[in-house]
Amino acid sequence: MMRTLSAMVILLLLLLSAVSVPATAAYGSGGSDGAGAGAQGNGGDSAGDGAAPSEPEGPQAQPLQEEQERKQQTTVEQPGVQINQQDRDQTQGRTNVSTSDDIVLQRDRDHFLQQVGMRQQNLSGERDGAQVALYALSIAGNVTGRDGPELARLGAELNTSSAAAYAAEEQIKNRNSLMRMLYGGDREAAGLLIQYADQNQQRIQVMEGLLANCSDCDPQVRLMLEEQVQVLSQEQNRLIVLGQEEQADKGLFGWLF
Repeated sequence: MMRTLSAMVILLLLLLSAVSVPATAAYGSGGSDGAGAGAQGNGGDSAGDGAAPSEPEGPQAQPLQEEQERKQQTTVEQPGVQINQQDRDQTQGRTNVSTSDDIVLQRDRDHFLQQVGMRQQNLSGERDGAQVALYALSIAGNVTGRDGPELARLGAELNTSSAAAYAAEEQIKNRNSLMRMLYGGDREAAGLLIQYADQNQQRIQVMEGLLANCSDCDPQVRLMLEEQVQVLSQEQNRLIVLGQEEQADKGLFGWLF
């Protein structure tokens, strides 16, 4: 009897053990699933937290960019005209450069007029007037615009030719009085004098044309140079007349030669 009861108790314990093992396994699996779900939930929240700051970046950056563009492209509206800020700044820059150039030109003009005026105050003869005119042409390059280089070139050639003409004039004036009485004037020197004067008259005509069409010349400078060119023209006429008179002087025996 006791053996039978012992066997039944053992059998009952075995049955209970068999039933409790699957339940425990099932409960452990559910806990694991819950933890996983919880972990996924937390991960989603973490992902959500990490992405949250980047969402307003686009809408916030766009107004800032538009504001910067509005500042850069601020326009001044006038009837039929639109000038943006960048163009206005460039215009002001060009205006400053132009103003600086005007100051330099005005300074050069004042210096030119002052120097020529001082030379004119010390005139004492016909040659002195021509020398002042040649000097005026030599310093007029900075105040005669695009025609300045050509005027300076012609002035330099005229200066060289005038020096040769004056040398011929001196030779005529210093001719021996006896030789003049016997053989007349120095026809060789007279021929050179007329030749140089004629060449200078041609240069003067070119100068007159340049000054008449010099649109970027200062009016005061142009008027001053026109006066000086007229002085040079009159001087060439004087030299031509002197040369012709020297050629006409035959002396007592000049008709023989």
